[in-house]
Amino acid sequence: MTTQFNTTELDFDQIKDNLKNYFKRGDSSFRDWDFDGSGLNNLLDVLAYNTHYNAMNAHVAMNESFLDSAQVRSNVVSRAKLLGYIPASKSAAVASINMTLTPLAGVTNQAYSLNRGESFSTTIDESDYTFILLEDTQVSLSTDSEGDTTYQFNDLSIYQGVLKERRYAVDNSLQNQKFVIDDSNIDTTSIVVKVYENANSQSYDVYSRFDQFTANIDGNTPIYFLEENYAGKYEIHFGNNSVGKLPGNAAIIEIDFLSTKGDFANGASAFIWNGGADSIVDGTSTIIVNSKSGGGSDKEDIESVRYNAPLSYIAQNRAVTADDYSVLVKQIYGSLDSISVWGGELNDPPAFGKAFISIKPTGALTTTAEEKELIIEALQNKRILSIEPVIVDPDYTYLFFNVFFKFNSNLTALTAGQIQTNVRDVIKSFNAQNLQNFDGVFRHSQLLQSIDTSDAAILNSAARVFLYKDLSLVFGTSISHELNFNAELFVDDAVSSIIQSSSWKYTGYDYYLGDEGAAAERNVYVYRLDQNVKVKMVNSVGTLNSSTGKLILNSSLIPLEQNENIRIEVSPNSNDIVTSKNNILQIDVPKSTVAAEIDTISVGGAAGAQGYNTFSRTSQTGGIVSNAGTSTPTPTSTSNSGY
Repeated sequence: MTTQFNTTELDFDQIKDNLKNYFKRGDSSFRDWDFDGSGLNNLLDVLAYNTHYNAMNAHVAMNESFLDSAQVRSNVVSRAKLLGYIPASKSAAVASINMTLTPLAGVTNQAYSLNRGESFSTTIDESDYTFILLEDTQVSLSTDSEGDTTYQFNDLSIYQGVLKERRYAVDNSLQNQKFVIDDSNIDTTSIVVKVYENANSQSYDVYSRFDQFTANIDGNTPIYFLEENYAGKYEIHFGNNSVGKLPGNAAIIEIDFLSTKGDFANGASAFIWNGGADSIVDGTSTIIVNSKSGGGSDKEDIESVRYNAPLSYIAQNRAVTADDYSVLVKQIYGSLDSISVWGGELNDPPAFGKAFISIKPTGALTTTAEEKELIIEALQNKRILSIEPVIVDPDYTYLFFNVFFKFNSNLTALTAGQIQTNVRDVIKSFNAQNLQNFDGVFRHSQLLQSIDTSDAAILNSAARVFLYKDLSLVFGTSISHELNFNAELFVDDAVSSIIQSSSWKYTGYDYYLGDEGAAAERNVYVYRLDQNVKVKMVNSVGTLNSSTGKLILNSSLIPLEQNENIRIEVSPNSNDIVTSKNNILQIDVPKSTVAAEIDTISVGGAAGAQGYNTFSRTSQTGGIVSNAGTSTPTPTSTSNSGY
């Protein structure tokens, strides 16, 4: 009877034991072999190792065959390719600027052009970066109200990177010839493909990137296909004269693209034009930055590919569901950290027939007007005709804390100040890992757990949670401003006003916003302090709903002398804060206070219980603690004054 061998084990020791059992069950002529020093035992080691390695290789190979389990980038990309998904490349940081150039004396009625590749310089963290124009722009000479003539360029989008070029010769004797772009820093959205008939041709055809099959794509359509190869480089290839036009033999392919440093160039806020004097301008330039550089991102990682590829396949290049919009926007505008999409029926107030999209770009707070326009335009032929996509900016709600903790000084060599610094780092890390996106939820207990476990000497901690939003008021405008904290607010009977605002100057006085009322819907008013007495200057400028956290203000009723930025702080009724739709939570770490105390009981035992301090639930000042450690002045009484 044949002896059966167990082939299900993968562990080396188990494999070797199975080999031994096989010999023991068989009619073996070998004797005195079952000990570590025997020659046959050494052979069994070799057999076990070989079996183990082969089994592991088989398992790894099988895992690499599936998108869910593959770990090698080339395999993940290959499986995603079967779903029609191409991983996003690096994205260049982009900034929006206005630039004014001064014409030479005597120059009149002439246009001035800034060409593709025009460069600008900036410095970020002591590193120099170059930004360029990707499109030609021309303006005419203009005259201002004072009679000065200038060339005024508005809303220029400048991208970080340098323009590069690659040229290839077509050889149709090579089947399925592909042209590899040997630059790891390419931004594929900037690719321009030009096809010359031969090396001597001056004219060329511009080929467009294939996006989706349409009725007008045939063998004469000038399109190219883009994909990532096994080496992580991007490559293009052309059609076969059935789907897409195949360039003729000996044709010259010229690929222009932007090579960028990705997210390293986010945050630039000042630029210098690298142009100079010529026959029209004197080289003097004034640049105003509309939005600092943002949107720069690194190449899409394999986890993102693993997540997005199936969703992209499900979407089938059309926008119907919220997930469809999310996937398509990520393909159109890849440099984003987070995206939220909701239907108009879920909006507040409802807006039927609309799909709302909110984008948190990489390295910036909001997308530019030009970026919004490009996204909407790209979605036009993919959406349901009756549904209009609308892009709204993220609504940022900032958290800050009064953090207290006790520690056992016998368990650490660090000072109280050093541990406080470490706790601040913990809060910063918590912010990066858990918040700053649309689905971020602040869980109070998780923050305290992170603090308590950061150092063995920390025995317990507490944190008072506060929220704030920033309000920009434009002088001379009448706008209804809505600030939504998306949380029920804490009503302290000892303090008349729920909100605490920063001050602004009017007629030489510091003015503030306050609120009053017994019901959830409270009246918001403007006041100033006269010898610490609250004097109402405007009886009503809006409403505050303490149950929903929604604050509505009429800017025309707020006395201003100029544009003002006002910060409004509140205390939530719950220590846990959730997000909704386009709301994003962020922790203002510098504004948060951290205080350490030695736990006298753990250090001194029962004797340390005398005069032992515990942390109070609320601030002792009756107001919200500021970054300087003082509170907004709390008035003692109220009087009225006309406005």
